[in-house]
Amino acid sequence: MQVSAGVFHSLFLDIYGRVYAAGGNNFGQLGLGNKTASYIPLMVESLKSKYITKISASHHSAAIDDKGGLYVWGTGSFGTQLLPIKFNDDLIKATDVQIGGCSGMMLSNGRIYSWGINCSGELGVSDYEIRENPCLIEGFDNVELISQGNNFAFASINVKQYNKNPSAVYKKNLKPKELEEYSPIKPKTIDDNESKLLLNLTTHSKSNDKLNENSDTKIKLLTKQLAEAALKNEILEKNLVESQNECNRLRRENSLFSQSLKALEGEAVNLRKKSNQMELENIKLVTEKAFYNNTIE
Repeated sequence: MQVSAGVFHSLFLDIYGRVYAAGGNNFGQLGLGNKTASYIPLMVESLKSKYITKISASHHSAAIDDKGGLYVWGTGSFGTQLLPIKFNDDLIKATDVQIGGCSGMMLSNGRIYSWGINCSGELGVSDYEIRENPCLIEGFDNVELISQGNNFAFASINVKQYNKNPSAVYKKNLKPKELEEYSPIKPKTIDDNESKLLLNLTTHSKSNDKLNENSDTKIKLLTKQLAEAALKNEILEKNLVESQNECNRLRRENSLFSQSLKALEGEAVNLRKKSNQMELENIKLVTEKAFYNNTIE
């Protein structure tokens, strides 16, 4: 069983490998095939045939099945997906996934793949460019643990005593003094002389506080713009439905008008026939009258 809380929604995984979603759905992050919010957890039906082992939620959603398949849904660098889509190649088996902000990370065979918004270099690919699909972070193998924040990420590699006391590794290595040395866009390893390496994909240093603040602002602005775009799209769809209904109504009225016009044309033809007949009868009467008058004279 697992629970993952996102920005506007939450995901739930039961003991049978089924995924449930609840909360906001302006970006399709519930994976229900629509953008309708739900106050109660609803099953993600399109994943029902899969046995899901891992879930993660933030701005969008992700899940991994027991065969290493990675699925994502919602709105992100990959576009808007109202239903889960397969996001990795069959040769790349996913073992872990983390979604943070508008980006994500996948762990496969000890290697990290990242995708999404990259305002703060949180993808660890040596630049600030967006990645629409999972992109391999070069130069790192044997990664055991990944974690994704709003605009930063962490990974742990080659920790010999990790199984003995994982908390000690974090307490000893996660020091602000050490974190100040890291590049904001290129992952760097730390050696504490005990074969414990911690990979920090971005920085928390004071020198980058302004950059992170600007990145947060950009992400909030992007989120707001996405929400506004979703609202506009909803209004446009509503207007389109109303226009289609009006068009159908006009077609029906036009059909009725055409039928009425044909009926009137038929009546006009009958009236013309009657008028011609009456005119012939009138001519006959006039002729007979003239003949009668001539006979009398």
